Amino acid sequence: MDVPFYIRFLHKPLHQVLHRRGYGVLVGSALHWVLPQRAMLGLKNYIVSFDFVAEKFDEVTQPEYENKDLSYQVDVGVLEGNLCVMCNYEHVCVDLWVMKEYGVKESWSRMFSVQKIRNTTTFGFLRPLIIAKDGNELLLEVNDEKLVWYDWKTGKARSVRIRDGPKSFGAVMYVESLIPVDDPDEVERQRRLREDAEREKLRSENNYG
Repeated sequence: MDVPFYIRFLHKPLHQVLHRRGYGVLVGSALHWVLPQRAMLGLKNYIVSFDFVAEKFDEVTQPEYENKDLSYQVDVGVLEGNLCVMCNYEHVCVDLWVMKEYGVKESWSRMFSVQKIRNTTTFGFLRPLIIAKDGNELLLEVNDEKLVWYDWKTGKARSVRIRDGPKSFGAVMYVESLIPVDDPDEVERQRRLREDAEREKLRSENNYG
């Protein structure tokens, strides 16, 4: 397996603490990470993927970010099954880009730009979680400390109150399923039972012959 040279920087402690990218983002059959800019090391903002089916690393093409005369960092997320990028301009503005057709650079589309949310002075971290049923609002996780419904057409926002919630947290989206998770011990027990049954069947056939 060919491993790109920049992959080793995914395991740097500073990278993990500052950018919360240690676990990656799963879209389709590939897991995605971001390597932040490191000018002294000659690294740009890479979006790196690992396809579990093809078993190979790749670099994902990025959108043409707007020049706002500010430095920026990018992070990746998933929204409605699509890969998305949050382009954070010095913690004062965040643009959200969505890749509508995976792997096609031309399908990147800027959905909105967040410049101000009530009671939030800077954007250390912002991530979209889900789109409301009416399609007008997105649930955003902001700075590890609040959830906000953001109307991306009007720019209005309203906080989600969590009674007795922690001051700092991380939100994770999941899809409920009635399919049970396999118990490794039970799987192994069933495998042994099948093997015993096969051996008993062969023994019976040999005795019969």
